[in-house]
Amino acid sequence: MANSTLCVLILLIVGFVIFLPPINVFCYDVFGYYMYLPLQFKYNDIYIHDFDKFNELLQQYKPSETFYQAIQWKNGNWVMRYPCGAAVLYSPFYFLSDSICGFTNYAQDGFSKPYQWGILLGCAFYTCLGLFFIKKILSLYFNQIITSITLVVLVVGTNYFFNVACHGGNAMTHNLLFTLYAILIYNSILWHKQFQIKRLIVVAICMGLCFILRATEILCVLFPLLYGVYNKETFFNKVKIIRVYANQFFIGVIIILAIAFIQFSYWKYVSGSFFINPYGASNPGEGLELFKPHIIESLFSFRKGLFIYSPLLILAFVGFFYLYRAKKSLFASTFIYFVISFYVITCWSCWWYGACYGNRALIPTYVALSLPLGFCIERILKNRFKVLFLGVMYLLVGFNCFKMWQAHVYILDLCDVTRDYYFSTLFQNKSTTESQRLLLHKGKSNSGTEIFTKNDSLTHTLAFAKFENFESTRTINLSRTDSCFNFEIPINQITNKRYTWIQAGASISIEDTINLSGEFNIQMKHKGYIFKLKRRSFKGLSLVPKTNNKLQFYYLVPEDLRSKKDLVSVSIVNRGKESIKINNVFIKSYEPIIDKSFY
Repeated sequence: MANSTLCVLILLIVGFVIFLPPINVFCYDVFGYYMYLPLQFKYNDIYIHDFDKFNELLQQYKPSETFYQAIQWKNGNWVMRYPCGAAVLYSPFYFLSDSICGFTNYAQDGFSKPYQWGILLGCAFYTCLGLFFIKKILSLYFNQIITSITLVVLVVGTNYFFNVACHGGNAMTHNLLFTLYAILIYNSILWHKQFQIKRLIVVAICMGLCFILRATEILCVLFPLLYGVYNKETFFNKVKIIRVYANQFFIGVIIILAIAFIQFSYWKYVSGSFFINPYGASNPGEGLELFKPHIIESLFSFRKGLFIYSPLLILAFVGFFYLYRAKKSLFASTFIYFVISFYVITCWSCWWYGACYGNRALIPTYVALSLPLGFCIERILKNRFKVLFLGVMYLLVGFNCFKMWQAHVYILDLCDVTRDYYFSTLFQNKSTTESQRLLLHKGKSNSGTEIFTKNDSLTHTLAFAKFENFESTRTINLSRTDSCFNFEIPINQITNKRYTWIQAGASISIEDTINLSGEFNIQMKHKGYIFKLKRRSFKGLSLVPKTNNKLQFYYLVPEDLRSKKDLVSVSIVNRGKESIKINNVFIKSYEPIIDKSFY
């Protein structure tokens, strides 16, 4: 029965991948994961020295609106923003696609359709492999019926299916990590029963690959280390096992370091240093803040809350109790790994992880959650109200499938859902209206000019104001290139709420407009690095010489601020030869009367 269930689920996922493929597999983040391969093996230009040639490919395939996937380092080389782990796993399918492409009329440029289909189907293979090992894990502890029900709940009762079967999501790291975790956990369990070195080698390979897919996945080491430990006696027994099989562990550590060296050697090769953080350097407004978790939002928010988009996983949380009672040897490794991983995931400043159905960053943790989920389902099947429970589970699986369909046809927004928007589209089967779209969060994915509307004035109230008047006129030095004036205030002095509007203004005077060039800017700063910069060029303003010109515009504070110490920075920059005199500047903030960002 479990094998039949697995086959049906695999056919369903593969069917979606084949018959509803993305228009361009190599877009946005996937383009960044993949670039290593054609740059190194097709163009022999891992530095991107010939940017004109690379720019032609960008214009042809249009992977994203901007080339954010790499950053130009201090030495002039371009450094990939994302780790190389996905490229390592893509590589067998890249080389196969490259060979096949030579027999077709498609361009053998590393990005044409044969390459896209090769990576798409290759990642579908990894999906199938992951589910195969999940079934093997579950079969170690449960009968065919429980294994089948758990598989169905895990695949189509959560956001897993959407993120591996739709919109090219199977090429994202979350799908690959899910498979690696399934192989890792299965072999970890068997190693503790048989102590075969081949099992430990597989575990070590998976650990190394997890690390170069995403550095925080080094937490995967918690499962094998804590397996079998639940009291003082078992702790010392685990220490004894490590000592007895020290040679195996030594080999495992060497394998992990060897795989990690792939990433370190790339950084050294292109930047000159073994340890860099190109992601942080290119995107200072987004990152890991270990003392600023978003736990409540990650669980209950209508934007991406786990229990909103995968409500059946509540059973997994309840199942930890039954897991402890039934298999203490599994409890600590599963529970501690999940709790720490979940905490770290919620510490990412952009805690909703962009456009996806539910929180895609949690998908790798579902492998560990499958165990308590199975034990909870086992308990349900022993309950006298099992028919009622199974009926509710069936309805929730159906409801989740409906919501995934809504997301697929863009009725349910993939990024900026609010509580009001969620309920306004709850059972909707047609396109959303303009009034419904106004209910969405004004998040970081919104583009264009930010306008403080009449509705905003009704839902926000003045919370802060600071003026700076100068006793004597302050003149920007015209002899210096790009001379500027900055007016900066920590965000925690302005507001502690999300979706706060900043009104910034200044009064300036000029002698003439002939040689006038410059801009009036508002931006955020994190540890000196600028993010979310908004500019107003003087050339687009009707400035009058020899009089006070009042400048002002509105700016929506980014919702995913990394620190309360981040600065709101207002700057006036002179890029021309004309004198600019600043008479005063001010910053005001308008906070939402009701903060709806959580729920």
